[in-house]
Amino acid sequence: MKSSATGSVTLDTAPPCVHKVVPKETRYALSGKIGELAHPGEWFYDPTAKRLYVYGADDPDTHTVEAKRRTLGFDLTNTSHTTIAGIGLFATTIKTGPSSTGVTLDGINGRYLSHYTDITRGATDCGSTVTRGVGDTGIILDGTHNKIVNSDLALSAGNGIALRGQNNTATDNVIHDVDYMGTYAAGIAVQGNSQTVTHNTISRVGRSGINLQWNEVSGLAPGKDLIAYNDISGYARLSLDVAAIYTCCSAWMMGTSIDHNVLHDPAPTTTSTTFGISGIYADNGQSDLVIANNAGWGNREGTVMLNGLGTGSHDNSVYNNTGGMTLFYVKEPGQSTGTRIYNNIGTIRGLDGATDGGLVLSNNLPTGVDPLFVDAANHDFRLTAESPARNQAIPLPGINDGSTDATPSLGAYQYGAPKWTAGARR
Repeated sequence: MKSSATGSVTLDTAPPCVHKVVPKETRYALSGKIGELAHPGEWFYDPTAKRLYVYGADDPDTHTVEAKRRTLGFDLTNTSHTTIAGIGLFATTIKTGPSSTGVTLDGINGRYLSHYTDITRGATDCGSTVTRGVGDTGIILDGTHNKIVNSDLALSAGNGIALRGQNNTATDNVIHDVDYMGTYAAGIAVQGNSQTVTHNTISRVGRSGINLQWNEVSGLAPGKDLIAYNDISGYARLSLDVAAIYTCCSAWMMGTSIDHNVLHDPAPTTTSTTFGISGIYADNGQSDLVIANNAGWGNREGTVMLNGLGTGSHDNSVYNNTGGMTLFYVKEPGQSTGTRIYNNIGTIRGLDGATDGGLVLSNNLPTGVDPLFVDAANHDFRLTAESPARNQAIPLPGINDGSTDATPSLGAYQYGAPKWTAGARR
């Protein structure tokens, strides 16, 4: 820090791994300086003297000061076929291990699951800095065939839930105010493969609602993930170049399906960059994804964004989404072979030269044509009887079934079909 004044800090140089520092829109916090205590409730801990200082003008004996005592409330790293239900967690969490199977966590009420204030890991080790907490914070489900359901999780420096291993499930959970350190941790961080994340409500997160990373698990046959019927809002509170559902990098996703999600209202609103902040972001060469029947609003780059930088955006199926999309680095020959963008409603950006990369666009509602939604102002994107999106879609069995018309509709909601809903069902 070069200097400071009321309401401002001047940096001599940006800290390691920090970029896109924009005046008036860069959010930061200071820590570790006892001389900067200036408001009631601010604190400083001296680890050498083992003394806690709390700033305030009243008698400290009138307050309760609590300290974290343990990382794990339940250590299930060598446990299987166990159910934990109706438990409250405060400043602690639960962890299963690579050999765990058949564990069910039901109705967990968790607060302050993981807390840390330092994400630095060496002056130049940027990769581990931005990814701190992705695999080892929040409720950690490792192993196989474990699940967390019907839970309310909040206030974590890292994840709400980390899904590791294979064939694990997170369903009907409410997760909010997590990843308050703004790293690649998320409401639900999905690793391994063959994972199921459905019907969760995720809001107010530092970066992504769901961070999807596909990895093989030693000794197990890999398979696709299912990310469906989730309602994600209030993402990107501390980080840009991000999405409600973010997936990266250069992985062959084996047909992983991201479908029937409602993705909306990143916060706070920012104008510092025109790149990033989308509903679903397949970043840096993700391939073999099925992205279908998702609806979004308020997302700067639209409901879907494909970035082929690196290995290219190949064999992705982007069908029947509502809310528009953006295409990056899918324009040179061979960068997007096998990728199909059909039956979508909303502005498509980055079209210039996209088909040169091998990408195929067909039957998308032309930009500027009003789809005539039932009530777009209140986010009801069903189609009215007069909608030009009716009877216009390429039929895709299993994707756009259910219309009462002879031919399926464009967009995420089929005309005449019951309206699907997303989020926790409780």
